[in-house]
Order: sequence, then structure tokens, then C-alpha cells
Amino acid sequence: MVNLVFSFGVIRRLREHTEILNRRNSRPDRAMMLAGGTVGEFSVVAVDGEAVSRRSLGAGTLVSFVSTACPTCVERLPELVRFAEEHAGPVLCVVVGSGADAAAMTRAFDGIATVVAEPVGGPMAGAFDIQAFPTFGLLDAGGVVRASGFAPSALAASTSV
Repeated sequence: MVNLVFSFGVIRRLREHTEILNRRNSRPDRAMMLAGGTVGEFSVVAVDGEAVSRRSLGAGTLVSFVSTACPTCVERLPELVRFAEEHAGPVLCVVVGSGADAAAMTRAFDGIATVVAEPVGGPMAGAFDIQAFPTFGLLDAGGVVRASGFAPSALAASTSV
């Protein structure tokens, strides 16, 4: 009888773990706030000491969120750097994480973008409603999201503001 009760407990626990893993491994249907949404208020200081807030983001700003804990972010970093170099408007990159990996990601954007480093769950991730990494967005005047996606190519059609 004890073995039977124990077996039912193990089976129930395995089902719970399967559900958790399925939710965790499924990709969200959106990267960040959808087009038409307005970015929430935030105020941070960039790595170079520049103050950055929603009001400081102009029309045509390319925003990217990358994480040091995200293998895809590391893989797509060269693609993002190229896209940022070719982008006609301002570029803002948010590096989520800390340590040597964050410093390396930050250096990749020297002279190309304004870089903000923040911890997981930081104010910018909340303001942009970040759901996954890497995430890219293109803003219009007033902090309105014009396009967003998991790759810079998702923004290519919207780059002329």
C-alpha cells in the first residue's frame, strides 16, 4: 500500500515537472511590447554616464536587449552590431547581466550605441515589457513602439522613419 501511494506521488510530481518544462521551453509569442504600445517611464544612466529616459529616445531609435545568460544573444551579437552600424537613427543597447561577459558585450557597441547595463528585471526591461532575449525594437516619436521582434531582420521593413 505504501509503495502504491509513493508511486502515485512520483507520477503526479513528474506531470508537474513536465508542465513546467514545457512552459519554460516554449518561446513567447512576442519579444517585447507590441507595435503601437508606448514604452513605460524609466530613468537610467548609461555606461558612459549619459542620462537615458523615455523622453530622451527620439524617433527612429533602435533598441536592443541582450543578456549574458542567453546563448542566442552571444551568437547574434555580430549581426546586431552590423545592424546598429547601418542604422540611420540613434541606437540604444541594454545589456542584462554583470561581470566580464557583460563588459565584453558592452565593448562590442563602443562608438555605435548608447549602452545601458542593468540586472535581470531592471527598470528598462520592465518599461519595454521584455518577454525574451534577444529582443529588438524600433521606436517612433514619444516612445511608441513601431516594430519589435526576436531579430534585427524583423525591423528591416520599418527602418525608414
